[in-house]
Amino acid sequence: MELTIISLDHGSSGIRACQRSPTDDEPHTIAFGYTHGADGQLVHADKFPTWVQFGRDSDSQRGVFSLLGNNPVEDYSITSCGVKQSLDDALCQVGSEGYFFRGLCRTHGIDADDKHLRDSGLPDHGWRLQMCVPVIWTLGDAAKPMQAKIRHLARRAGFPSNMAFDTEPAAIHAYAIKYPDRFQSLPSTARLGQQELHIDLGACTADFAPRVKSDQYTLLSGDASSCAAGMADVWRRLYTLCSSKHPSYTYYEAARQHIYRLSDTSSDFIRDGQTITQNELRDLITQGFVPALNMFKDVIRRLPHLSDVIVSGMAPVSNAFIREWLQDRMREELQATNLSASVRFIGSDHAGNAVSIGAALPFSENPVARFWQWPFGFLCRAMCTRKACLAGRYACDHERQYIQQVKARRSMNLSPHWESLETQERALIVEPHAVVHARTSRKKSSDTFNSSWAMTDAVPLAKIAVDLRPHLESDGLVWLRFCWEDKPDNNAHQSTSDLAPEQPPTLRLEVSLSSHARDTVATQILALYADRDGLSLSPVSGATSLVPVTPHRRHHSVDLGASANDDSSPISPAPRLLHLYELPETPRRTASSVPASPALKRRSGSVPLTYGRRPSWRRDGGV
Repeated sequence: MELTIISLDHGSSGIRACQRSPTDDEPHTIAFGYTHGADGQLVHADKFPTWVQFGRDSDSQRGVFSLLGNNPVEDYSITSCGVKQSLDDALCQVGSEGYFFRGLCRTHGIDADDKHLRDSGLPDHGWRLQMCVPVIWTLGDAAKPMQAKIRHLARRAGFPSNMAFDTEPAAIHAYAIKYPDRFQSLPSTARLGQQELHIDLGACTADFAPRVKSDQYTLLSGDASSCAAGMADVWRRLYTLCSSKHPSYTYYEAARQHIYRLSDTSSDFIRDGQTITQNELRDLITQGFVPALNMFKDVIRRLPHLSDVIVSGMAPVSNAFIREWLQDRMREELQATNLSASVRFIGSDHAGNAVSIGAALPFSENPVARFWQWPFGFLCRAMCTRKACLAGRYACDHERQYIQQVKARRSMNLSPHWESLETQERALIVEPHAVVHARTSRKKSSDTFNSSWAMTDAVPLAKIAVDLRPHLESDGLVWLRFCWEDKPDNNAHQSTSDLAPEQPPTLRLEVSLSSHARDTVATQILALYADRDGLSLSPVSGATSLVPVTPHRRHHSVDLGASANDDSSPISPAPRLLHLYELPETPRRTASSVPASPALKRRSGSVPLTYGRRPSWRRDGGV
């Protein structure tokens, strides 16, 4: 049965929502009462501001709070919009809006969770709530408790129990695919399969999500990042500055309207004999976005193949000065990093509702067709194979990364052969990837001679760590393979249904101490999911098979980290980069600690190949 979708974009400064029923061609924006338009007339409000005003410090006002809605903020000392950031410790740095909001809650003895509660009045059946959240709330260890907290609060507020999570970049990307004419006409240098960086600059946070460009999906290609930054900090600084110059609130409101119209040709702000220079206003704005620029520098250094930067958010796309200043600073940093990526912004006329509309658009939740279409494998690392390094002319600590194929393109058949991988600190790290928009590499596995793929075309699906200390006295090679635990029908990829199957397809990861099944020491069942971000593999709770240690091995059991799955709350979308076992921090490997390639072994008599069971004697000396 198709459901009516309610998409909720809980932004830093306001909430926007859309509705799409099974018979609707387009999502409909939900109005939140009325507000005054630019001409002073009442118009439907498509945004409900999240500003919360607390009582004064007197005993009679202690513990009192109210949602301002569309009313103006008149006293920033008792008002904050950090309600969303207060959910996440990482976004509550000292001086941030989330930090200020938590402080007000402590002062008034109020549970911060109560600010999220209002009775939705929706029935529990026939509806699904599509909640838009930052990418960092769908990845890694922090995703599961964060989503569980949001589910708990939503249920207390009366929302339907059927809830799914969309990432904000994925929703915007879906919006851009549906309405390509609503982007500003800035050229994009990225082609299909190349790497993009999406930056969402909200009122209180800046979110960074690297992805692979696709004509259908938002394919996350690495770790997301987030920091506290945005216009909420600017408004608070402006309020403090205006209060020192003029006691009237109208003076602050007029200065705020001046910032909205700020450009390179703007003059100083002068009112009632008090002046705020243009440079002062610009300094206020730049200070609010400096943390975002600092994080931008760090992120692009990890993206050597970046081709395009996409910026969304109301402030940068609606204010000429902010947009031009950010664009200039970003281009300077890209040039300093030797990247030729373009920088473009989502169209200002539609930026506000892009997330909520995109999250309400339909997408295929059936993972089989995507998995059939894309090659599948896992990440491998090997020594640099440049000729100068192989000849031993100088020591090289560079590693070559690639994806070892387990399943070919347009197939559901997984290779039955074992591939070798080296352990680190007696733990095995398995990182499954899907490969999109790629050509087959010339390199082959030295174990099975299966194809390998370049990292520039790979998208991570999960990160799984297997503790092998009970079975290994020291680091060395172990073998692994993927098998079907619950394989879909051979023609399932031809299905036109976009609905998720009642039971997701499941794969089985097997780890062995040799290239034989008899030495298997651990297995883990992985469920395959499709979401707006592409594909995900999620470990199935309670589906870990532990093999007892035989007398000639250490007397302990293998722990795949099942405790990470003890929380019964499902996570949606299924988490990428999920750590099942926390590894000790290891130093960066140097040339002396990384075994050489087969070619180097033949020429210099070095140590055997690390990532292969037997050396390959082909001419290219590949792995």
